[in-house]
Amino acid sequence: MILAGRARPASRALRPVLTWLTLLALGWVACWLGPGLVAGDPAVLLRPHPPEALRVPYLVLLYGWFLGATLCCWPRHARAAGLPRRGAGAAFLAGLGLGLVAAGVQRLVLALGGWWTAPDPDPGVLLAAVLTAPLLAFAEEVAFRGFLFGTLKRGLGRPGAFLAANLFFASVHLFRPGALEFKAAYGVGLFLVGLVLCRLAESAGTLWPAIGLHSGWIVLRVADPPGGLSGGWLPGLEGDPLAGLVGWLMLLGLLPLLAPLGRRMAGAREDQRGAD
Repeated sequence: MILAGRARPASRALRPVLTWLTLLALGWVACWLGPGLVAGDPAVLLRPHPPEALRVPYLVLLYGWFLGATLCCWPRHARAAGLPRRGAGAAFLAGLGLGLVAAGVQRLVLALGGWWTAPDPDPGVLLAAVLTAPLLAFAEEVAFRGFLFGTLKRGLGRPGAFLAANLFFASVHLFRPGALEFKAAYGVGLFLVGLVLCRLAESAGTLWPAIGLHSGWIVLRVADPPGGLSGGWLPGLEGDPLAGLVGWLMLLGLLPLLAPLGRRMAGAREDQRGAD
């Protein structure tokens, strides 16, 4: 299992998390300050709507540092347990399919309520999303559901790890423009997303289904970007389905299904191992 390990004193178990947070903070500053200095405006990437020519290098640097810092702090044996090669493709596709089906059901409910119409995404943008989404999802799942959740579980116990890891996951995604009411609603949605991804990875014993699920949702947000919904609290504040009751209910409805689905994925992987 991803999170197996001997119980250790909380302070010792949590030490890698403090190291990781320090590395992330230093890397984040370097990633926005460096391009800003080159452009002659050190804080340009901290302002709303920065130039695209600077934003793309910033994101590449940020995610590269993010993944590198995580892998440095995550012990090799834990990485091997969380990212087994055997059955990786099937587990990824199972998670991807689950994410697309869940999102399809949500869109159907929104359409029946008169809040949503199908978008017409740009093919080039959609192709770029399909190619990059697995990389972004891999980095975030390794960090949040692999290293952070696993380390916190040893230090805080399972309930504390679920709460702390997913609150942190939601918080780091709220550094964006928007009214406080929207950020609060969006934060609830992000927290529930984190719970779903954590539960799936834990039940399956591997991060690959969560990486697939996360990848599908990233592609969907590019193909059907936030802002296209009408309405308010039901469909989603500011047109974002993660900030509305329909989206929250979909995520809550997924939670009871994840343990049996994860166990089936784990069983299929064991069957494949036995056949080999």
